[in-house]
Amino acid sequence: MGIGYLFNVIKPSLNVSRGDIGGVDLWRLLLLALTSRLLVFMVAVVSNWFIGLRISEVEELYNIDIPFLYLFARWDSAYYMNIAKHWYFLGREHWAFPPLFPVVLRVCSYPLCSFLYVDQALVVSGFFANNFLFLLAVAIFYRFTLRLFDDERMAFLSALFLCLYPGGLFFSAVYSESLFMALMLASLYSLELGRWWRAGFFASLASLTKSIGFLLFIPLLFRAVQEAKRGGGLDAASSTAWLAPIFTYLAWTLYGYLMTGDLNLYQHVQAEYWGVGLHDPITAFMSIPPPTRLLIAPAIIVSALSILVFLAEGGVRLW
Repeated sequence: MGIGYLFNVIKPSLNVSRGDIGGVDLWRLLLLALTSRLLVFMVAVVSNWFIGLRISEVEELYNIDIPFLYLFARWDSAYYMNIAKHWYFLGREHWAFPPLFPVVLRVCSYPLCSFLYVDQALVVSGFFANNFLFLLAVAIFYRFTLRLFDDERMAFLSALFLCLYPGGLFFSAVYSESLFMALMLASLYSLELGRWWRAGFFASLASLTKSIGFLLFIPLLFRAVQEAKRGGGLDAASSTAWLAPIFTYLAWTLYGYLMTGDLNLYQHVQAEYWGVGLHDPITAFMSIPPPTRLLIAPAIIVSALSILVFLAEGGVRLW
């Protein structure tokens, strides 16, 4: 029900029908996106056959009796599943994970709990919901890129590269990445369409999915300033929408404080349990295992180049 609600809200922003996607068939693009998910699935299965699983002290949580799908419920999936079942009462370390994805997991798993164990229902619902959300994110990403650059080939290739990005394996896992990607893109696309309240709404949901989501206030505020310069003023929507993710994040921070007495709970938990955070980001990055750094590197490089190009072109052309 929760996933269906998100789709019904986002669907008007897509505003496409079969064969009407700027000359590129939407269904062809989604077929390629689905193929990428099947490829990830096959690679996971084959890798498990030849390499096996890395065992951890909490491995018993993932050993649900469902062939193959347990491969996509590893590591941080345990925290999301624990929050979905017990909220934040099992341990302080769970506060490193915002609440929206566990809520989506819990809601989507309800219909399955009548014939599956709770952990099984959470993994099955999480796997299929995330793959659906990834397809939705790819479609929004294509429309967003097409609107920005008015170049069908660029938009199509950009969406295709998103599908083939090696780190995209987490879009199929029981992680919050697919939900966050869909919400972030929905916010930015709504902003580009001039739908301020919708952009702020999706940005707020993104800030409840991953902690960095509150940073969506930056493009919202930037666009509001640009609109003010062009039109000579701001209306209620454009002048307040950028505050939505900030207030949502602050509300969640306040809730954590009321529950634990720690006003800077997220940063303290990240530093205490994972040794990461704003206190020393460079050391934290270097402590990441080399294979993971290789997955992160392309995103960092592309992001840095995008910022440089944006600034080189005056920083306002896209807006």
